[in-house]
Amino acid sequence: MNFKLELLKKELELELKHDEKNKAILAQQYDKAATIRDEEKTITLAIDEIICQVEKMFNETILTAENYKQQKEYSKLLMRYNVETENIILKEKIIASIKYYNQIRTIELSNKNKTLYINLGLEIECLKTYFKDCFSL
Repeated sequence: MNFKLELLKKELELELKHDEKNKAILAQQYDKAATIRDEEKTITLAIDEIICQVEKMFNETILTAENYKQQKEYSKLLMRYNVETENIILKEKIIASIKYYNQIRTIELSNKNKTLYINLGLEIECLKTYFKDCFSL
């Protein structure tokens, strides 16, 4: 599902309903305005549901170099609807992923799995680069 596209469609639909409701109020068609208000609430609930789906996808996905762009887009959508000034969600996810990979890397070193140890090191370096690019350390 293209969450961004779905959200844009719902926002447009909500804006059109809002305009329609205002016209009904100006025309003193209060019953029609009340019906449209209920339709606005339904659209708002649909937007909230999409945001919940995005949040679930974001929270349940371990951050990797391969899915970084998708996770970044999810975090932007979440920040947009939570009205934050800095993308704290992505920042926290990158930090948590680096810690997680470091823990696994330590275990793999003791297990003498050099290939996985090296690959995790590369993944960590990639995430650190994303972090520096996004948050100017």
